[in-house]
Amino acid sequence: VSTQSTGALSFQLLMSEPKSPSPASAEISIPESVVCQDSTVTGTVTWKKGTVMHPRCKIIAENGPIEIGENNIFEEMVVIINKSKDVMKIGNNNIFEVGSEVYSSKIGDNNTIEAKAFVSEGTSIGNGCVIGTAVKIPCGEQIADHTIVYGPTNSTKKYDFFKENHESLHLSHVEILMKTLPKFHKLRGSPTSAQK
Repeated sequence: VSTQSTGALSFQLLMSEPKSPSPASAEISIPESVVCQDSTVTGTVTWKKGTVMHPRCKIIAENGPIEIGENNIFEEMVVIINKSKDVMKIGNNNIFEVGSEVYSSKIGDNNTIEAKAFVSEGTSIGNGCVIGTAVKIPCGEQIADHTIVYGPTNSTKKYDFFKENHESLHLSHVEILMKTLPKFHKLRGSPTSAQK
């Protein structure tokens, strides 16, 4: 495991065999983030402050690296995998809800990927989008800013996105999770001041 002092955390974790020690057992310093011990992070993954990883979420840089911005929430059973050799980029203030799977090359800012949604390889999600529950985004799809995708046929509609309102609510959500998750789950690294 290697860490950087540039405001982002870098993992160089490999799980070659199922019986190998889990990366969850690594003792690391994670500034201003909450990462539950039974989450999985494999490969070269970097993230900035405000990252919240719930139990049993998986972030796997299979071929290329994954770069994660600030204040992203990864709920239980979320799977993020980069199978491409290119960098997968995830912006700021996104939430990935329970059981969602993302293989997209780019996720912008202020998006909601709802429960059980599936975002395929080669896709790009703009800013302020909502990918609805159990929606499957096919390969190569480009989702424009402020788009809601919903229903079994991937219906779409634009909506009035109020960035300030969204960010205020999202940051409150992050703050609550950073205080409550450490009370019920073991974490990687040392607790931050927000968790005490």
